[in-house]
Amino acid sequence: MRDAPLSVCGKKQVEALAREIGTSKGADEPTLIIASPLMRALQTAAILRKGFSMTSGPIQTHYGLAEHGSHMPENQGTSVVTLRKEPIFADAVDFSSLDDASWPGSGGCLAHLQEFSGWLCSQSHTNVLVISHKLVIECFLRELRIETSPWVDNCVPIHTAVKRSELQAFAARSEHFQRPALISTAAKDRVDLMKLGCLSQSLMPGDMTSDQAYSL
Repeated sequence: MRDAPLSVCGKKQVEALAREIGTSKGADEPTLIIASPLMRALQTAAILRKGFSMTSGPIQTHYGLAEHGSHMPENQGTSVVTLRKEPIFADAVDFSSLDDASWPGSGGCLAHLQEFSGWLCSQSHTNVLVISHKLVIECFLRELRIETSPWVDNCVPIHTAVKRSELQAFAARSEHFQRPALISTAAKDRVDLMKLGCLSQSLMPGDMTSDQAYSL
């Protein structure tokens, strides 16, 4: 299935997490949610947003968070025009960073993840929730030299912190990224430490139909 949505099990996991968030609101809740533009990640973000106060603005999207393996149907994105028509995303998601010229043609890869790192570095927020996919989150944290458990569990938040200087260094690392990363010079005036929450929303074996099993 192209751009697979949340499965019934996946939706229950997210709704349970949203309820947990709703009963434990505090000073550390994110002021920015940034999500992969794949359907299952956007649905996760929209559901979780209801558990937060989120008075700062809508969910942001970045193609650099899309799952690696864009040749697989479930990782091939939906057009922006179609995404805007989804009722769950109305007034909840800002799609201005995407356009049909670059998405869904821009699949996840290391260079795009570096572009995301440069973009994140320039943001003024200090509490950020990133909703992406297992391989992307593992790659992102590994490149930032952040130690986590041996695996990333589905829909289980990872709480960490990262320096903006580390985000900038990853974005500009020339052995991976040959073009200069666009990093705002204002980033150096921000508070250096950013609290970062990461959440994986990936397809599990039980979410796949028989004709999808080849892509695991």
